[in-house]
Amino acid sequence: MPELTQPYDSEERADHVKDTELLDLTADSSFYQEIRAKLIGRGAKLLSGPRGTGKTHQMRFVYLECARNSNRPAAVYVSFSRYARLEPLLRTAPDALKVFTSWVIAKIVLGVMAFGIECESDLGAAIAGEIGISPSEVEAYVAEIENGDRLLSHDVAQRSLNVARLHELLRVACSICGRSRMVLLLDDAALSLTPEYHIEFFNVFQDLKSSTVAPKASVYPGTTQYGPRFHARHDAEYVNAWLSVEEPEYVNVMSELLSKRAATQDVPAEIVELFQYLSFGVPRVLLTMLRGYRIGAGRKRTVQQNVNSVVEEQVRLQRAEYESLAFKLPQFKSVINAGLHLFDNISNQIIRENQSLSDEAEKQTVIGIQRGRHSATHERMISLLVEVGLLYPLQPVQHGEGREYDRYIPHYARLMDGRAFAQGRGFSAKDTVAFIKRKSVKHPVRRTLESLLSKEDINVGLDLAPCSSCKTPRIDEAQRFCHHCGRPLPEPSRFRQMLELPLSTLPIPSWYMKEIQEATGIKTVGDLLSLQDPASELRKAWMIGKKRSAEILDAATTLVEEFLS
Repeated sequence: MPELTQPYDSEERADHVKDTELLDLTADSSFYQEIRAKLIGRGAKLLSGPRGTGKTHQMRFVYLECARNSNRPAAVYVSFSRYARLEPLLRTAPDALKVFTSWVIAKIVLGVMAFGIECESDLGAAIAGEIGISPSEVEAYVAEIENGDRLLSHDVAQRSLNVARLHELLRVACSICGRSRMVLLLDDAALSLTPEYHIEFFNVFQDLKSSTVAPKASVYPGTTQYGPRFHARHDAEYVNAWLSVEEPEYVNVMSELLSKRAATQDVPAEIVELFQYLSFGVPRVLLTMLRGYRIGAGRKRTVQQNVNSVVEEQVRLQRAEYESLAFKLPQFKSVINAGLHLFDNISNQIIRENQSLSDEAEKQTVIGIQRGRHSATHERMISLLVEVGLLYPLQPVQHGEGREYDRYIPHYARLMDGRAFAQGRGFSAKDTVAFIKRKSVKHPVRRTLESLLSKEDINVGLDLAPCSSCKTPRIDEAQRFCHHCGRPLPEPSRFRQMLELPLSTLPIPSWYMKEIQEATGIKTVGDLLSLQDPASELRKAWMIGKKRSAEILDAATTLVEEFLS
């Protein structure tokens, strides 16, 4: 059977799209216009939302607009997706934070050089004059640091790469390019692997702010850590990149996004509209679901079988993404497990409420959790669910004196999987959408956190890393030697741990993994990436051809760069 092909514009990730294609694929609704206005304007901004909501897309669009319109400010776009490459330094180098700071500055310097090329202005001499080393030396430094090399020449580079010199370079670059100010678009600025680097990054972010320099960073709701110097809501403005599924303009925004692509070809209109809701405001998820439906249609599934399969796969991927946080944040493993129980209980409460409304003209999609004496651990538990897009936070409401509720909408795909929007045993996409479009009941389901969690989950605490030799858990965070076997307790490198993860952690369909494991010796992510010709090895598996092997390799590479993102 020949492998199914995909049009180029079914590409879900903005960082894999060429500049000209990105401009063509950009939706221009008021929601996205407001985001871009914030990014191009003055002042520090934090663009927040789960992965796939379009943060990279909007940043790259703003960068291209600034580069091609001399009336706009100068702009630098930098992706810090290679954070993980520097993570082992935290365990081996006493100056790891200094190296990281110089790496951040070096990346911005290279971004300045790239903007000059876009504007047809040669900034090489300005970089050499203001920073003290040439652009080629900066580029070599970045490559060597990301490769794990430590050379004598790095001492010179690190002394040259400081915030004061960078400020002067930004001033000179604006003058040469004929711009009055500069925006710094710092993408993937807070990946979850290295909280120590988060704090250092936002120290630099804080120092970069000036009357003519406006830094913007993409962040995540649950795992980004800012440190003592940077106060997120005071020192920068939050910009929400995640469109609520209950916004009146929701379907129009998603329809406009799809109109830029061929993603709806051969998919019935009622299925497209259903998937728009089930994607829960995340464009990447919508494109993935539509692609999955087209593949399923090629296997002669019925419409109901196909929709159910796509929804089940999406729910599986969402849970896998959430559970993967335990690898990035091992100290929160128990909190993450308890959060999954919380999400399931919230979803089940909403499902039951909708089943009781089946014959009515209303729906229920909102739960209110009463504010009480919740610990920082409980707040982090909920924010991690928000981070991966399982819960959408709404404005809190008050029901009577002293009864304030934080409100959340659980992911529609999970509700659909539990038949929250079903009427009878049969399936109709039109009827399901009609249920979703019903007027919401006046009040949310109101619960306390204690009623949604077991006693064990309510009392959950942080986990301490076990001994790498005997696997005995630590009894104190400051413990230096194992109390069972007596061996030293160094902090493990999470980057290396990631390479040991099983192939099943990749966000790819389960049948891919089964075929690969049966036909090859590939068991872990590290096994795959260590092969000289991984694509050929993958194609030994049945039904894995050129395009699917590229898709799997892309998933593995993305995992390395973003550490299970």
